[in-house]
Amino acid sequence: MSYQSIQDRPHNIGRVGCIGEPAAPAASATPPFRFFCPIGCAPQTAAQCQRIVAQAIRDAIVLADRAAQRLEQRDAETLRLFRFFFGAPLRPVPWADNRPAADLVAQRYRAVAAGFRTRVPHVRCSNQAGCNAFVQPRAAPSAAIPLPRNTILLCPPFWGPGPTGTVPRFRRAAILLHEMLHLLFWEFFGHQANLPRPGDPEERRRDNSHCYEAFALRVNGHAAEAADVGACRARPA
Repeated sequence: MSYQSIQDRPHNIGRVGCIGEPAAPAASATPPFRFFCPIGCAPQTAAQCQRIVAQAIRDAIVLADRAAQRLEQRDAETLRLFRFFFGAPLRPVPWADNRPAADLVAQRYRAVAAGFRTRVPHVRCSNQAGCNAFVQPRAAPSAAIPLPRNTILLCPPFWGPGPTGTVPRFRRAAILLHEMLHLLFWEFFGHQANLPRPGDPEERRRDNSHCYEAFALRVNGHAAEAADVGACRARPA
């Protein structure tokens, strides 16, 4: 399968092809994306993997948009979750004209949804076993990552069932949401890869994609991976 033949047209797919996953609701068209995984992602075929990614992109948009909406509405449960993951929701942010912290987080979720709708992301398989997914936006172009600022690489665990209690379909969507933050805000969301940063040398929850991944799941009524919650809470607010 050549790079030129990668799928880049909208889809209308109603169900993920994985045994045990819930049927998808009536879905709108998937935004264009490019997918490259010529040998498939065991035990699925390449075509099944492409359908899984399409569903995950649609779900990532929903997770991000709903998280932003809930933050804008300021309901009590959303604010409670925000305090757990990020700190004080109404804390003024000096460098953002003293806007409340919850509004800035909502803005980033909106940016994630827009990113999936407009960037035509490149999604490729990786054989790295120790991760769910990764990006390398600072890398030079290569055969494995031809467009570093727009490529998400999916590792074998991405396709698996995930930790007990999580739902594979929504877990995958949240993983993509996490990675889109790295692509959109690669100088800010870096898991300290871009340190030292003048004036703020430590990764905080506000620039930690694990926090955004877990919060988006929880505020949408889904379980989050304990590893993401821990990676978030380990950072200062």
